[in-house]
Amino acid sequence: MHSLVKFIVRASWCVSVLAFLITSNSLMAGHSVGGGGTGVACFDTNGRVASIETYDFFFGRKLGRMISLESTSQDYRDIAKVSLDRLAVLSPKRAKTYQDQIAMFENPSESSFLSDSSIFHVPDLGQPALEPGDGCKYVQIVYQQEPRFPKDKRYLVNKYY
Repeated sequence: MHSLVKFIVRASWCVSVLAFLITSNSLMAGHSVGGGGTGVACFDTNGRVASIETYDFFFGRKLGRMISLESTSQDYRDIAKVSLDRLAVLSPKRAKTYQDQIAMFENPSESSFLSDSSIFHVPDLGQPALEPGDGCKYVQIVYQQEPRFPKDKRYLVNKYY
């Protein structure tokens, strides 16, 4: 899966979903649609999610390759706006494509928020280059599929994360 999300700096599930949307766009550009948005979830001593980030974000952070967004907001819409405004300077068409993807994701007819056990695990990481560490594990955050029937959803989101 191509990565276009190294600039995401917040570790919430909303940002992880945004990152998946941006990453999944490359899948829709002439390749088959369907795949996962793998993340790294870390848990507190009570077993509750303490933080979550996409695998790409985790990998970039561990390697010191993060780009500051210059945004203090934790709302994924604000973070997306800052990111897409910056992208629009270089590629207005690509920025518009991502804006359309976000609008599609936010449409209830396109997304379903399901329990942890409802989301198909996509083994798209192969052998991960980095282990997540103590108290953390790889999790399936989002699954994207091409809808086949009228009531099918394009995005299945793991609401636990």
